[in-house]
Amino acid sequence: MLWLEPPKGFSVNRHLDKVKQTARMFRLYEGKTMSDAVYEEMVLTVAERMHYRDPVGLRNKMRGLVLNGDTITDKTLMRVGMFLLEHGPAFSAGGIPPEWAGSPPAWFVSRIVSVTRAEPVKGLKLRYVVRMVALNGPLAGNILRAEPTFRYAMYLPKMIGVPKRTKHEVVPQDAIGMVAYTKFGTDGVKSFTMMEIQATSSMKTRNKRLFERRNDI
Repeated sequence: MLWLEPPKGFSVNRHLDKVKQTARMFRLYEGKTMSDAVYEEMVLTVAERMHYRDPVGLRNKMRGLVLNGDTITDKTLMRVGMFLLEHGPAFSAGGIPPEWAGSPPAWFVSRIVSVTRAEPVKGLKLRYVVRMVALNGPLAGNILRAEPTFRYAMYLPKMIGVPKRTKHEVVPQDAIGMVAYTKFGTDGVKSFTMMEIQATSSMKTRNKRLFERRNDI
């Protein structure tokens, strides 16, 4: 589903519970090293267990979730679950999910998986690299990337849930594991990028609790 605006009433917990239920069906692949042969076997297993009519379309659409040589982990299977939960209805009907290349820009629920400093470039200000997994939408299960400025990255945790006043030092890496609505796309001039990020009150509460647990508050 393509969200042109952030929806109301979306429950991250309920969504992730459904993702986990789907991912459990493919635990037999956990720990294996991805290869062409393993991928082909996985595609056929997914098509059989999910009752999909078109394994060829599934094979082409799911390929970017894990690369050859990567170890298939619990996180990998969760990403597969996100993909299948989003695109399952299309495959079940014998169709293929429509392509989306960033236009019109769309909103996703994303979970931040890493925050690192970008490689310095002479003449440019320091930036960070924020990697996040799309929990839903046309890129469900895929890793999305943003490169905010130093100032933006420093303020990011407080934008999505960390209290603006806290005795604990807040750093960009505090955003890891937090969830938010993120708007990605291209406006025809800029390349594919994150355009906006925001969090609902329930997301902020969830993210605040994560921050508190890490800091023993």
